[in-house]
Amino acid sequence: QAFYDKLNQQFEFTLDPCATAANAKCKKYFTEKDNGLFQDWGGHRVFVYPPYGRNIGAWIKKAYEESKKHNTVAVMLIPSRTDTL
Repeated sequence: QAFYDKLNQQFEFTLDPCATAANAKCKKYFTEKDNGLFQDWGGHRVFVYPPYGRNIGAWIKKAYEESKKHNTVAVMLIPSRTDTL
């Protein structure tokens, strides 16, 4: 939470596309049922903490595509595996 709070001070997030009602970081959020991959993120400052696994690439692609929209910022919390090639 502390890490998110620090980022939120800078970005003032308005959308959490990978949430549940219990863990949503923003007033506007999408649940697994809503499937944030198929929702419009345009005009939002988005905090993306995607489900880690085989589908993470789809979330990275979505964040990139959405960030190209006017007035849209996407910040992702993703794993870093610096010890692998």
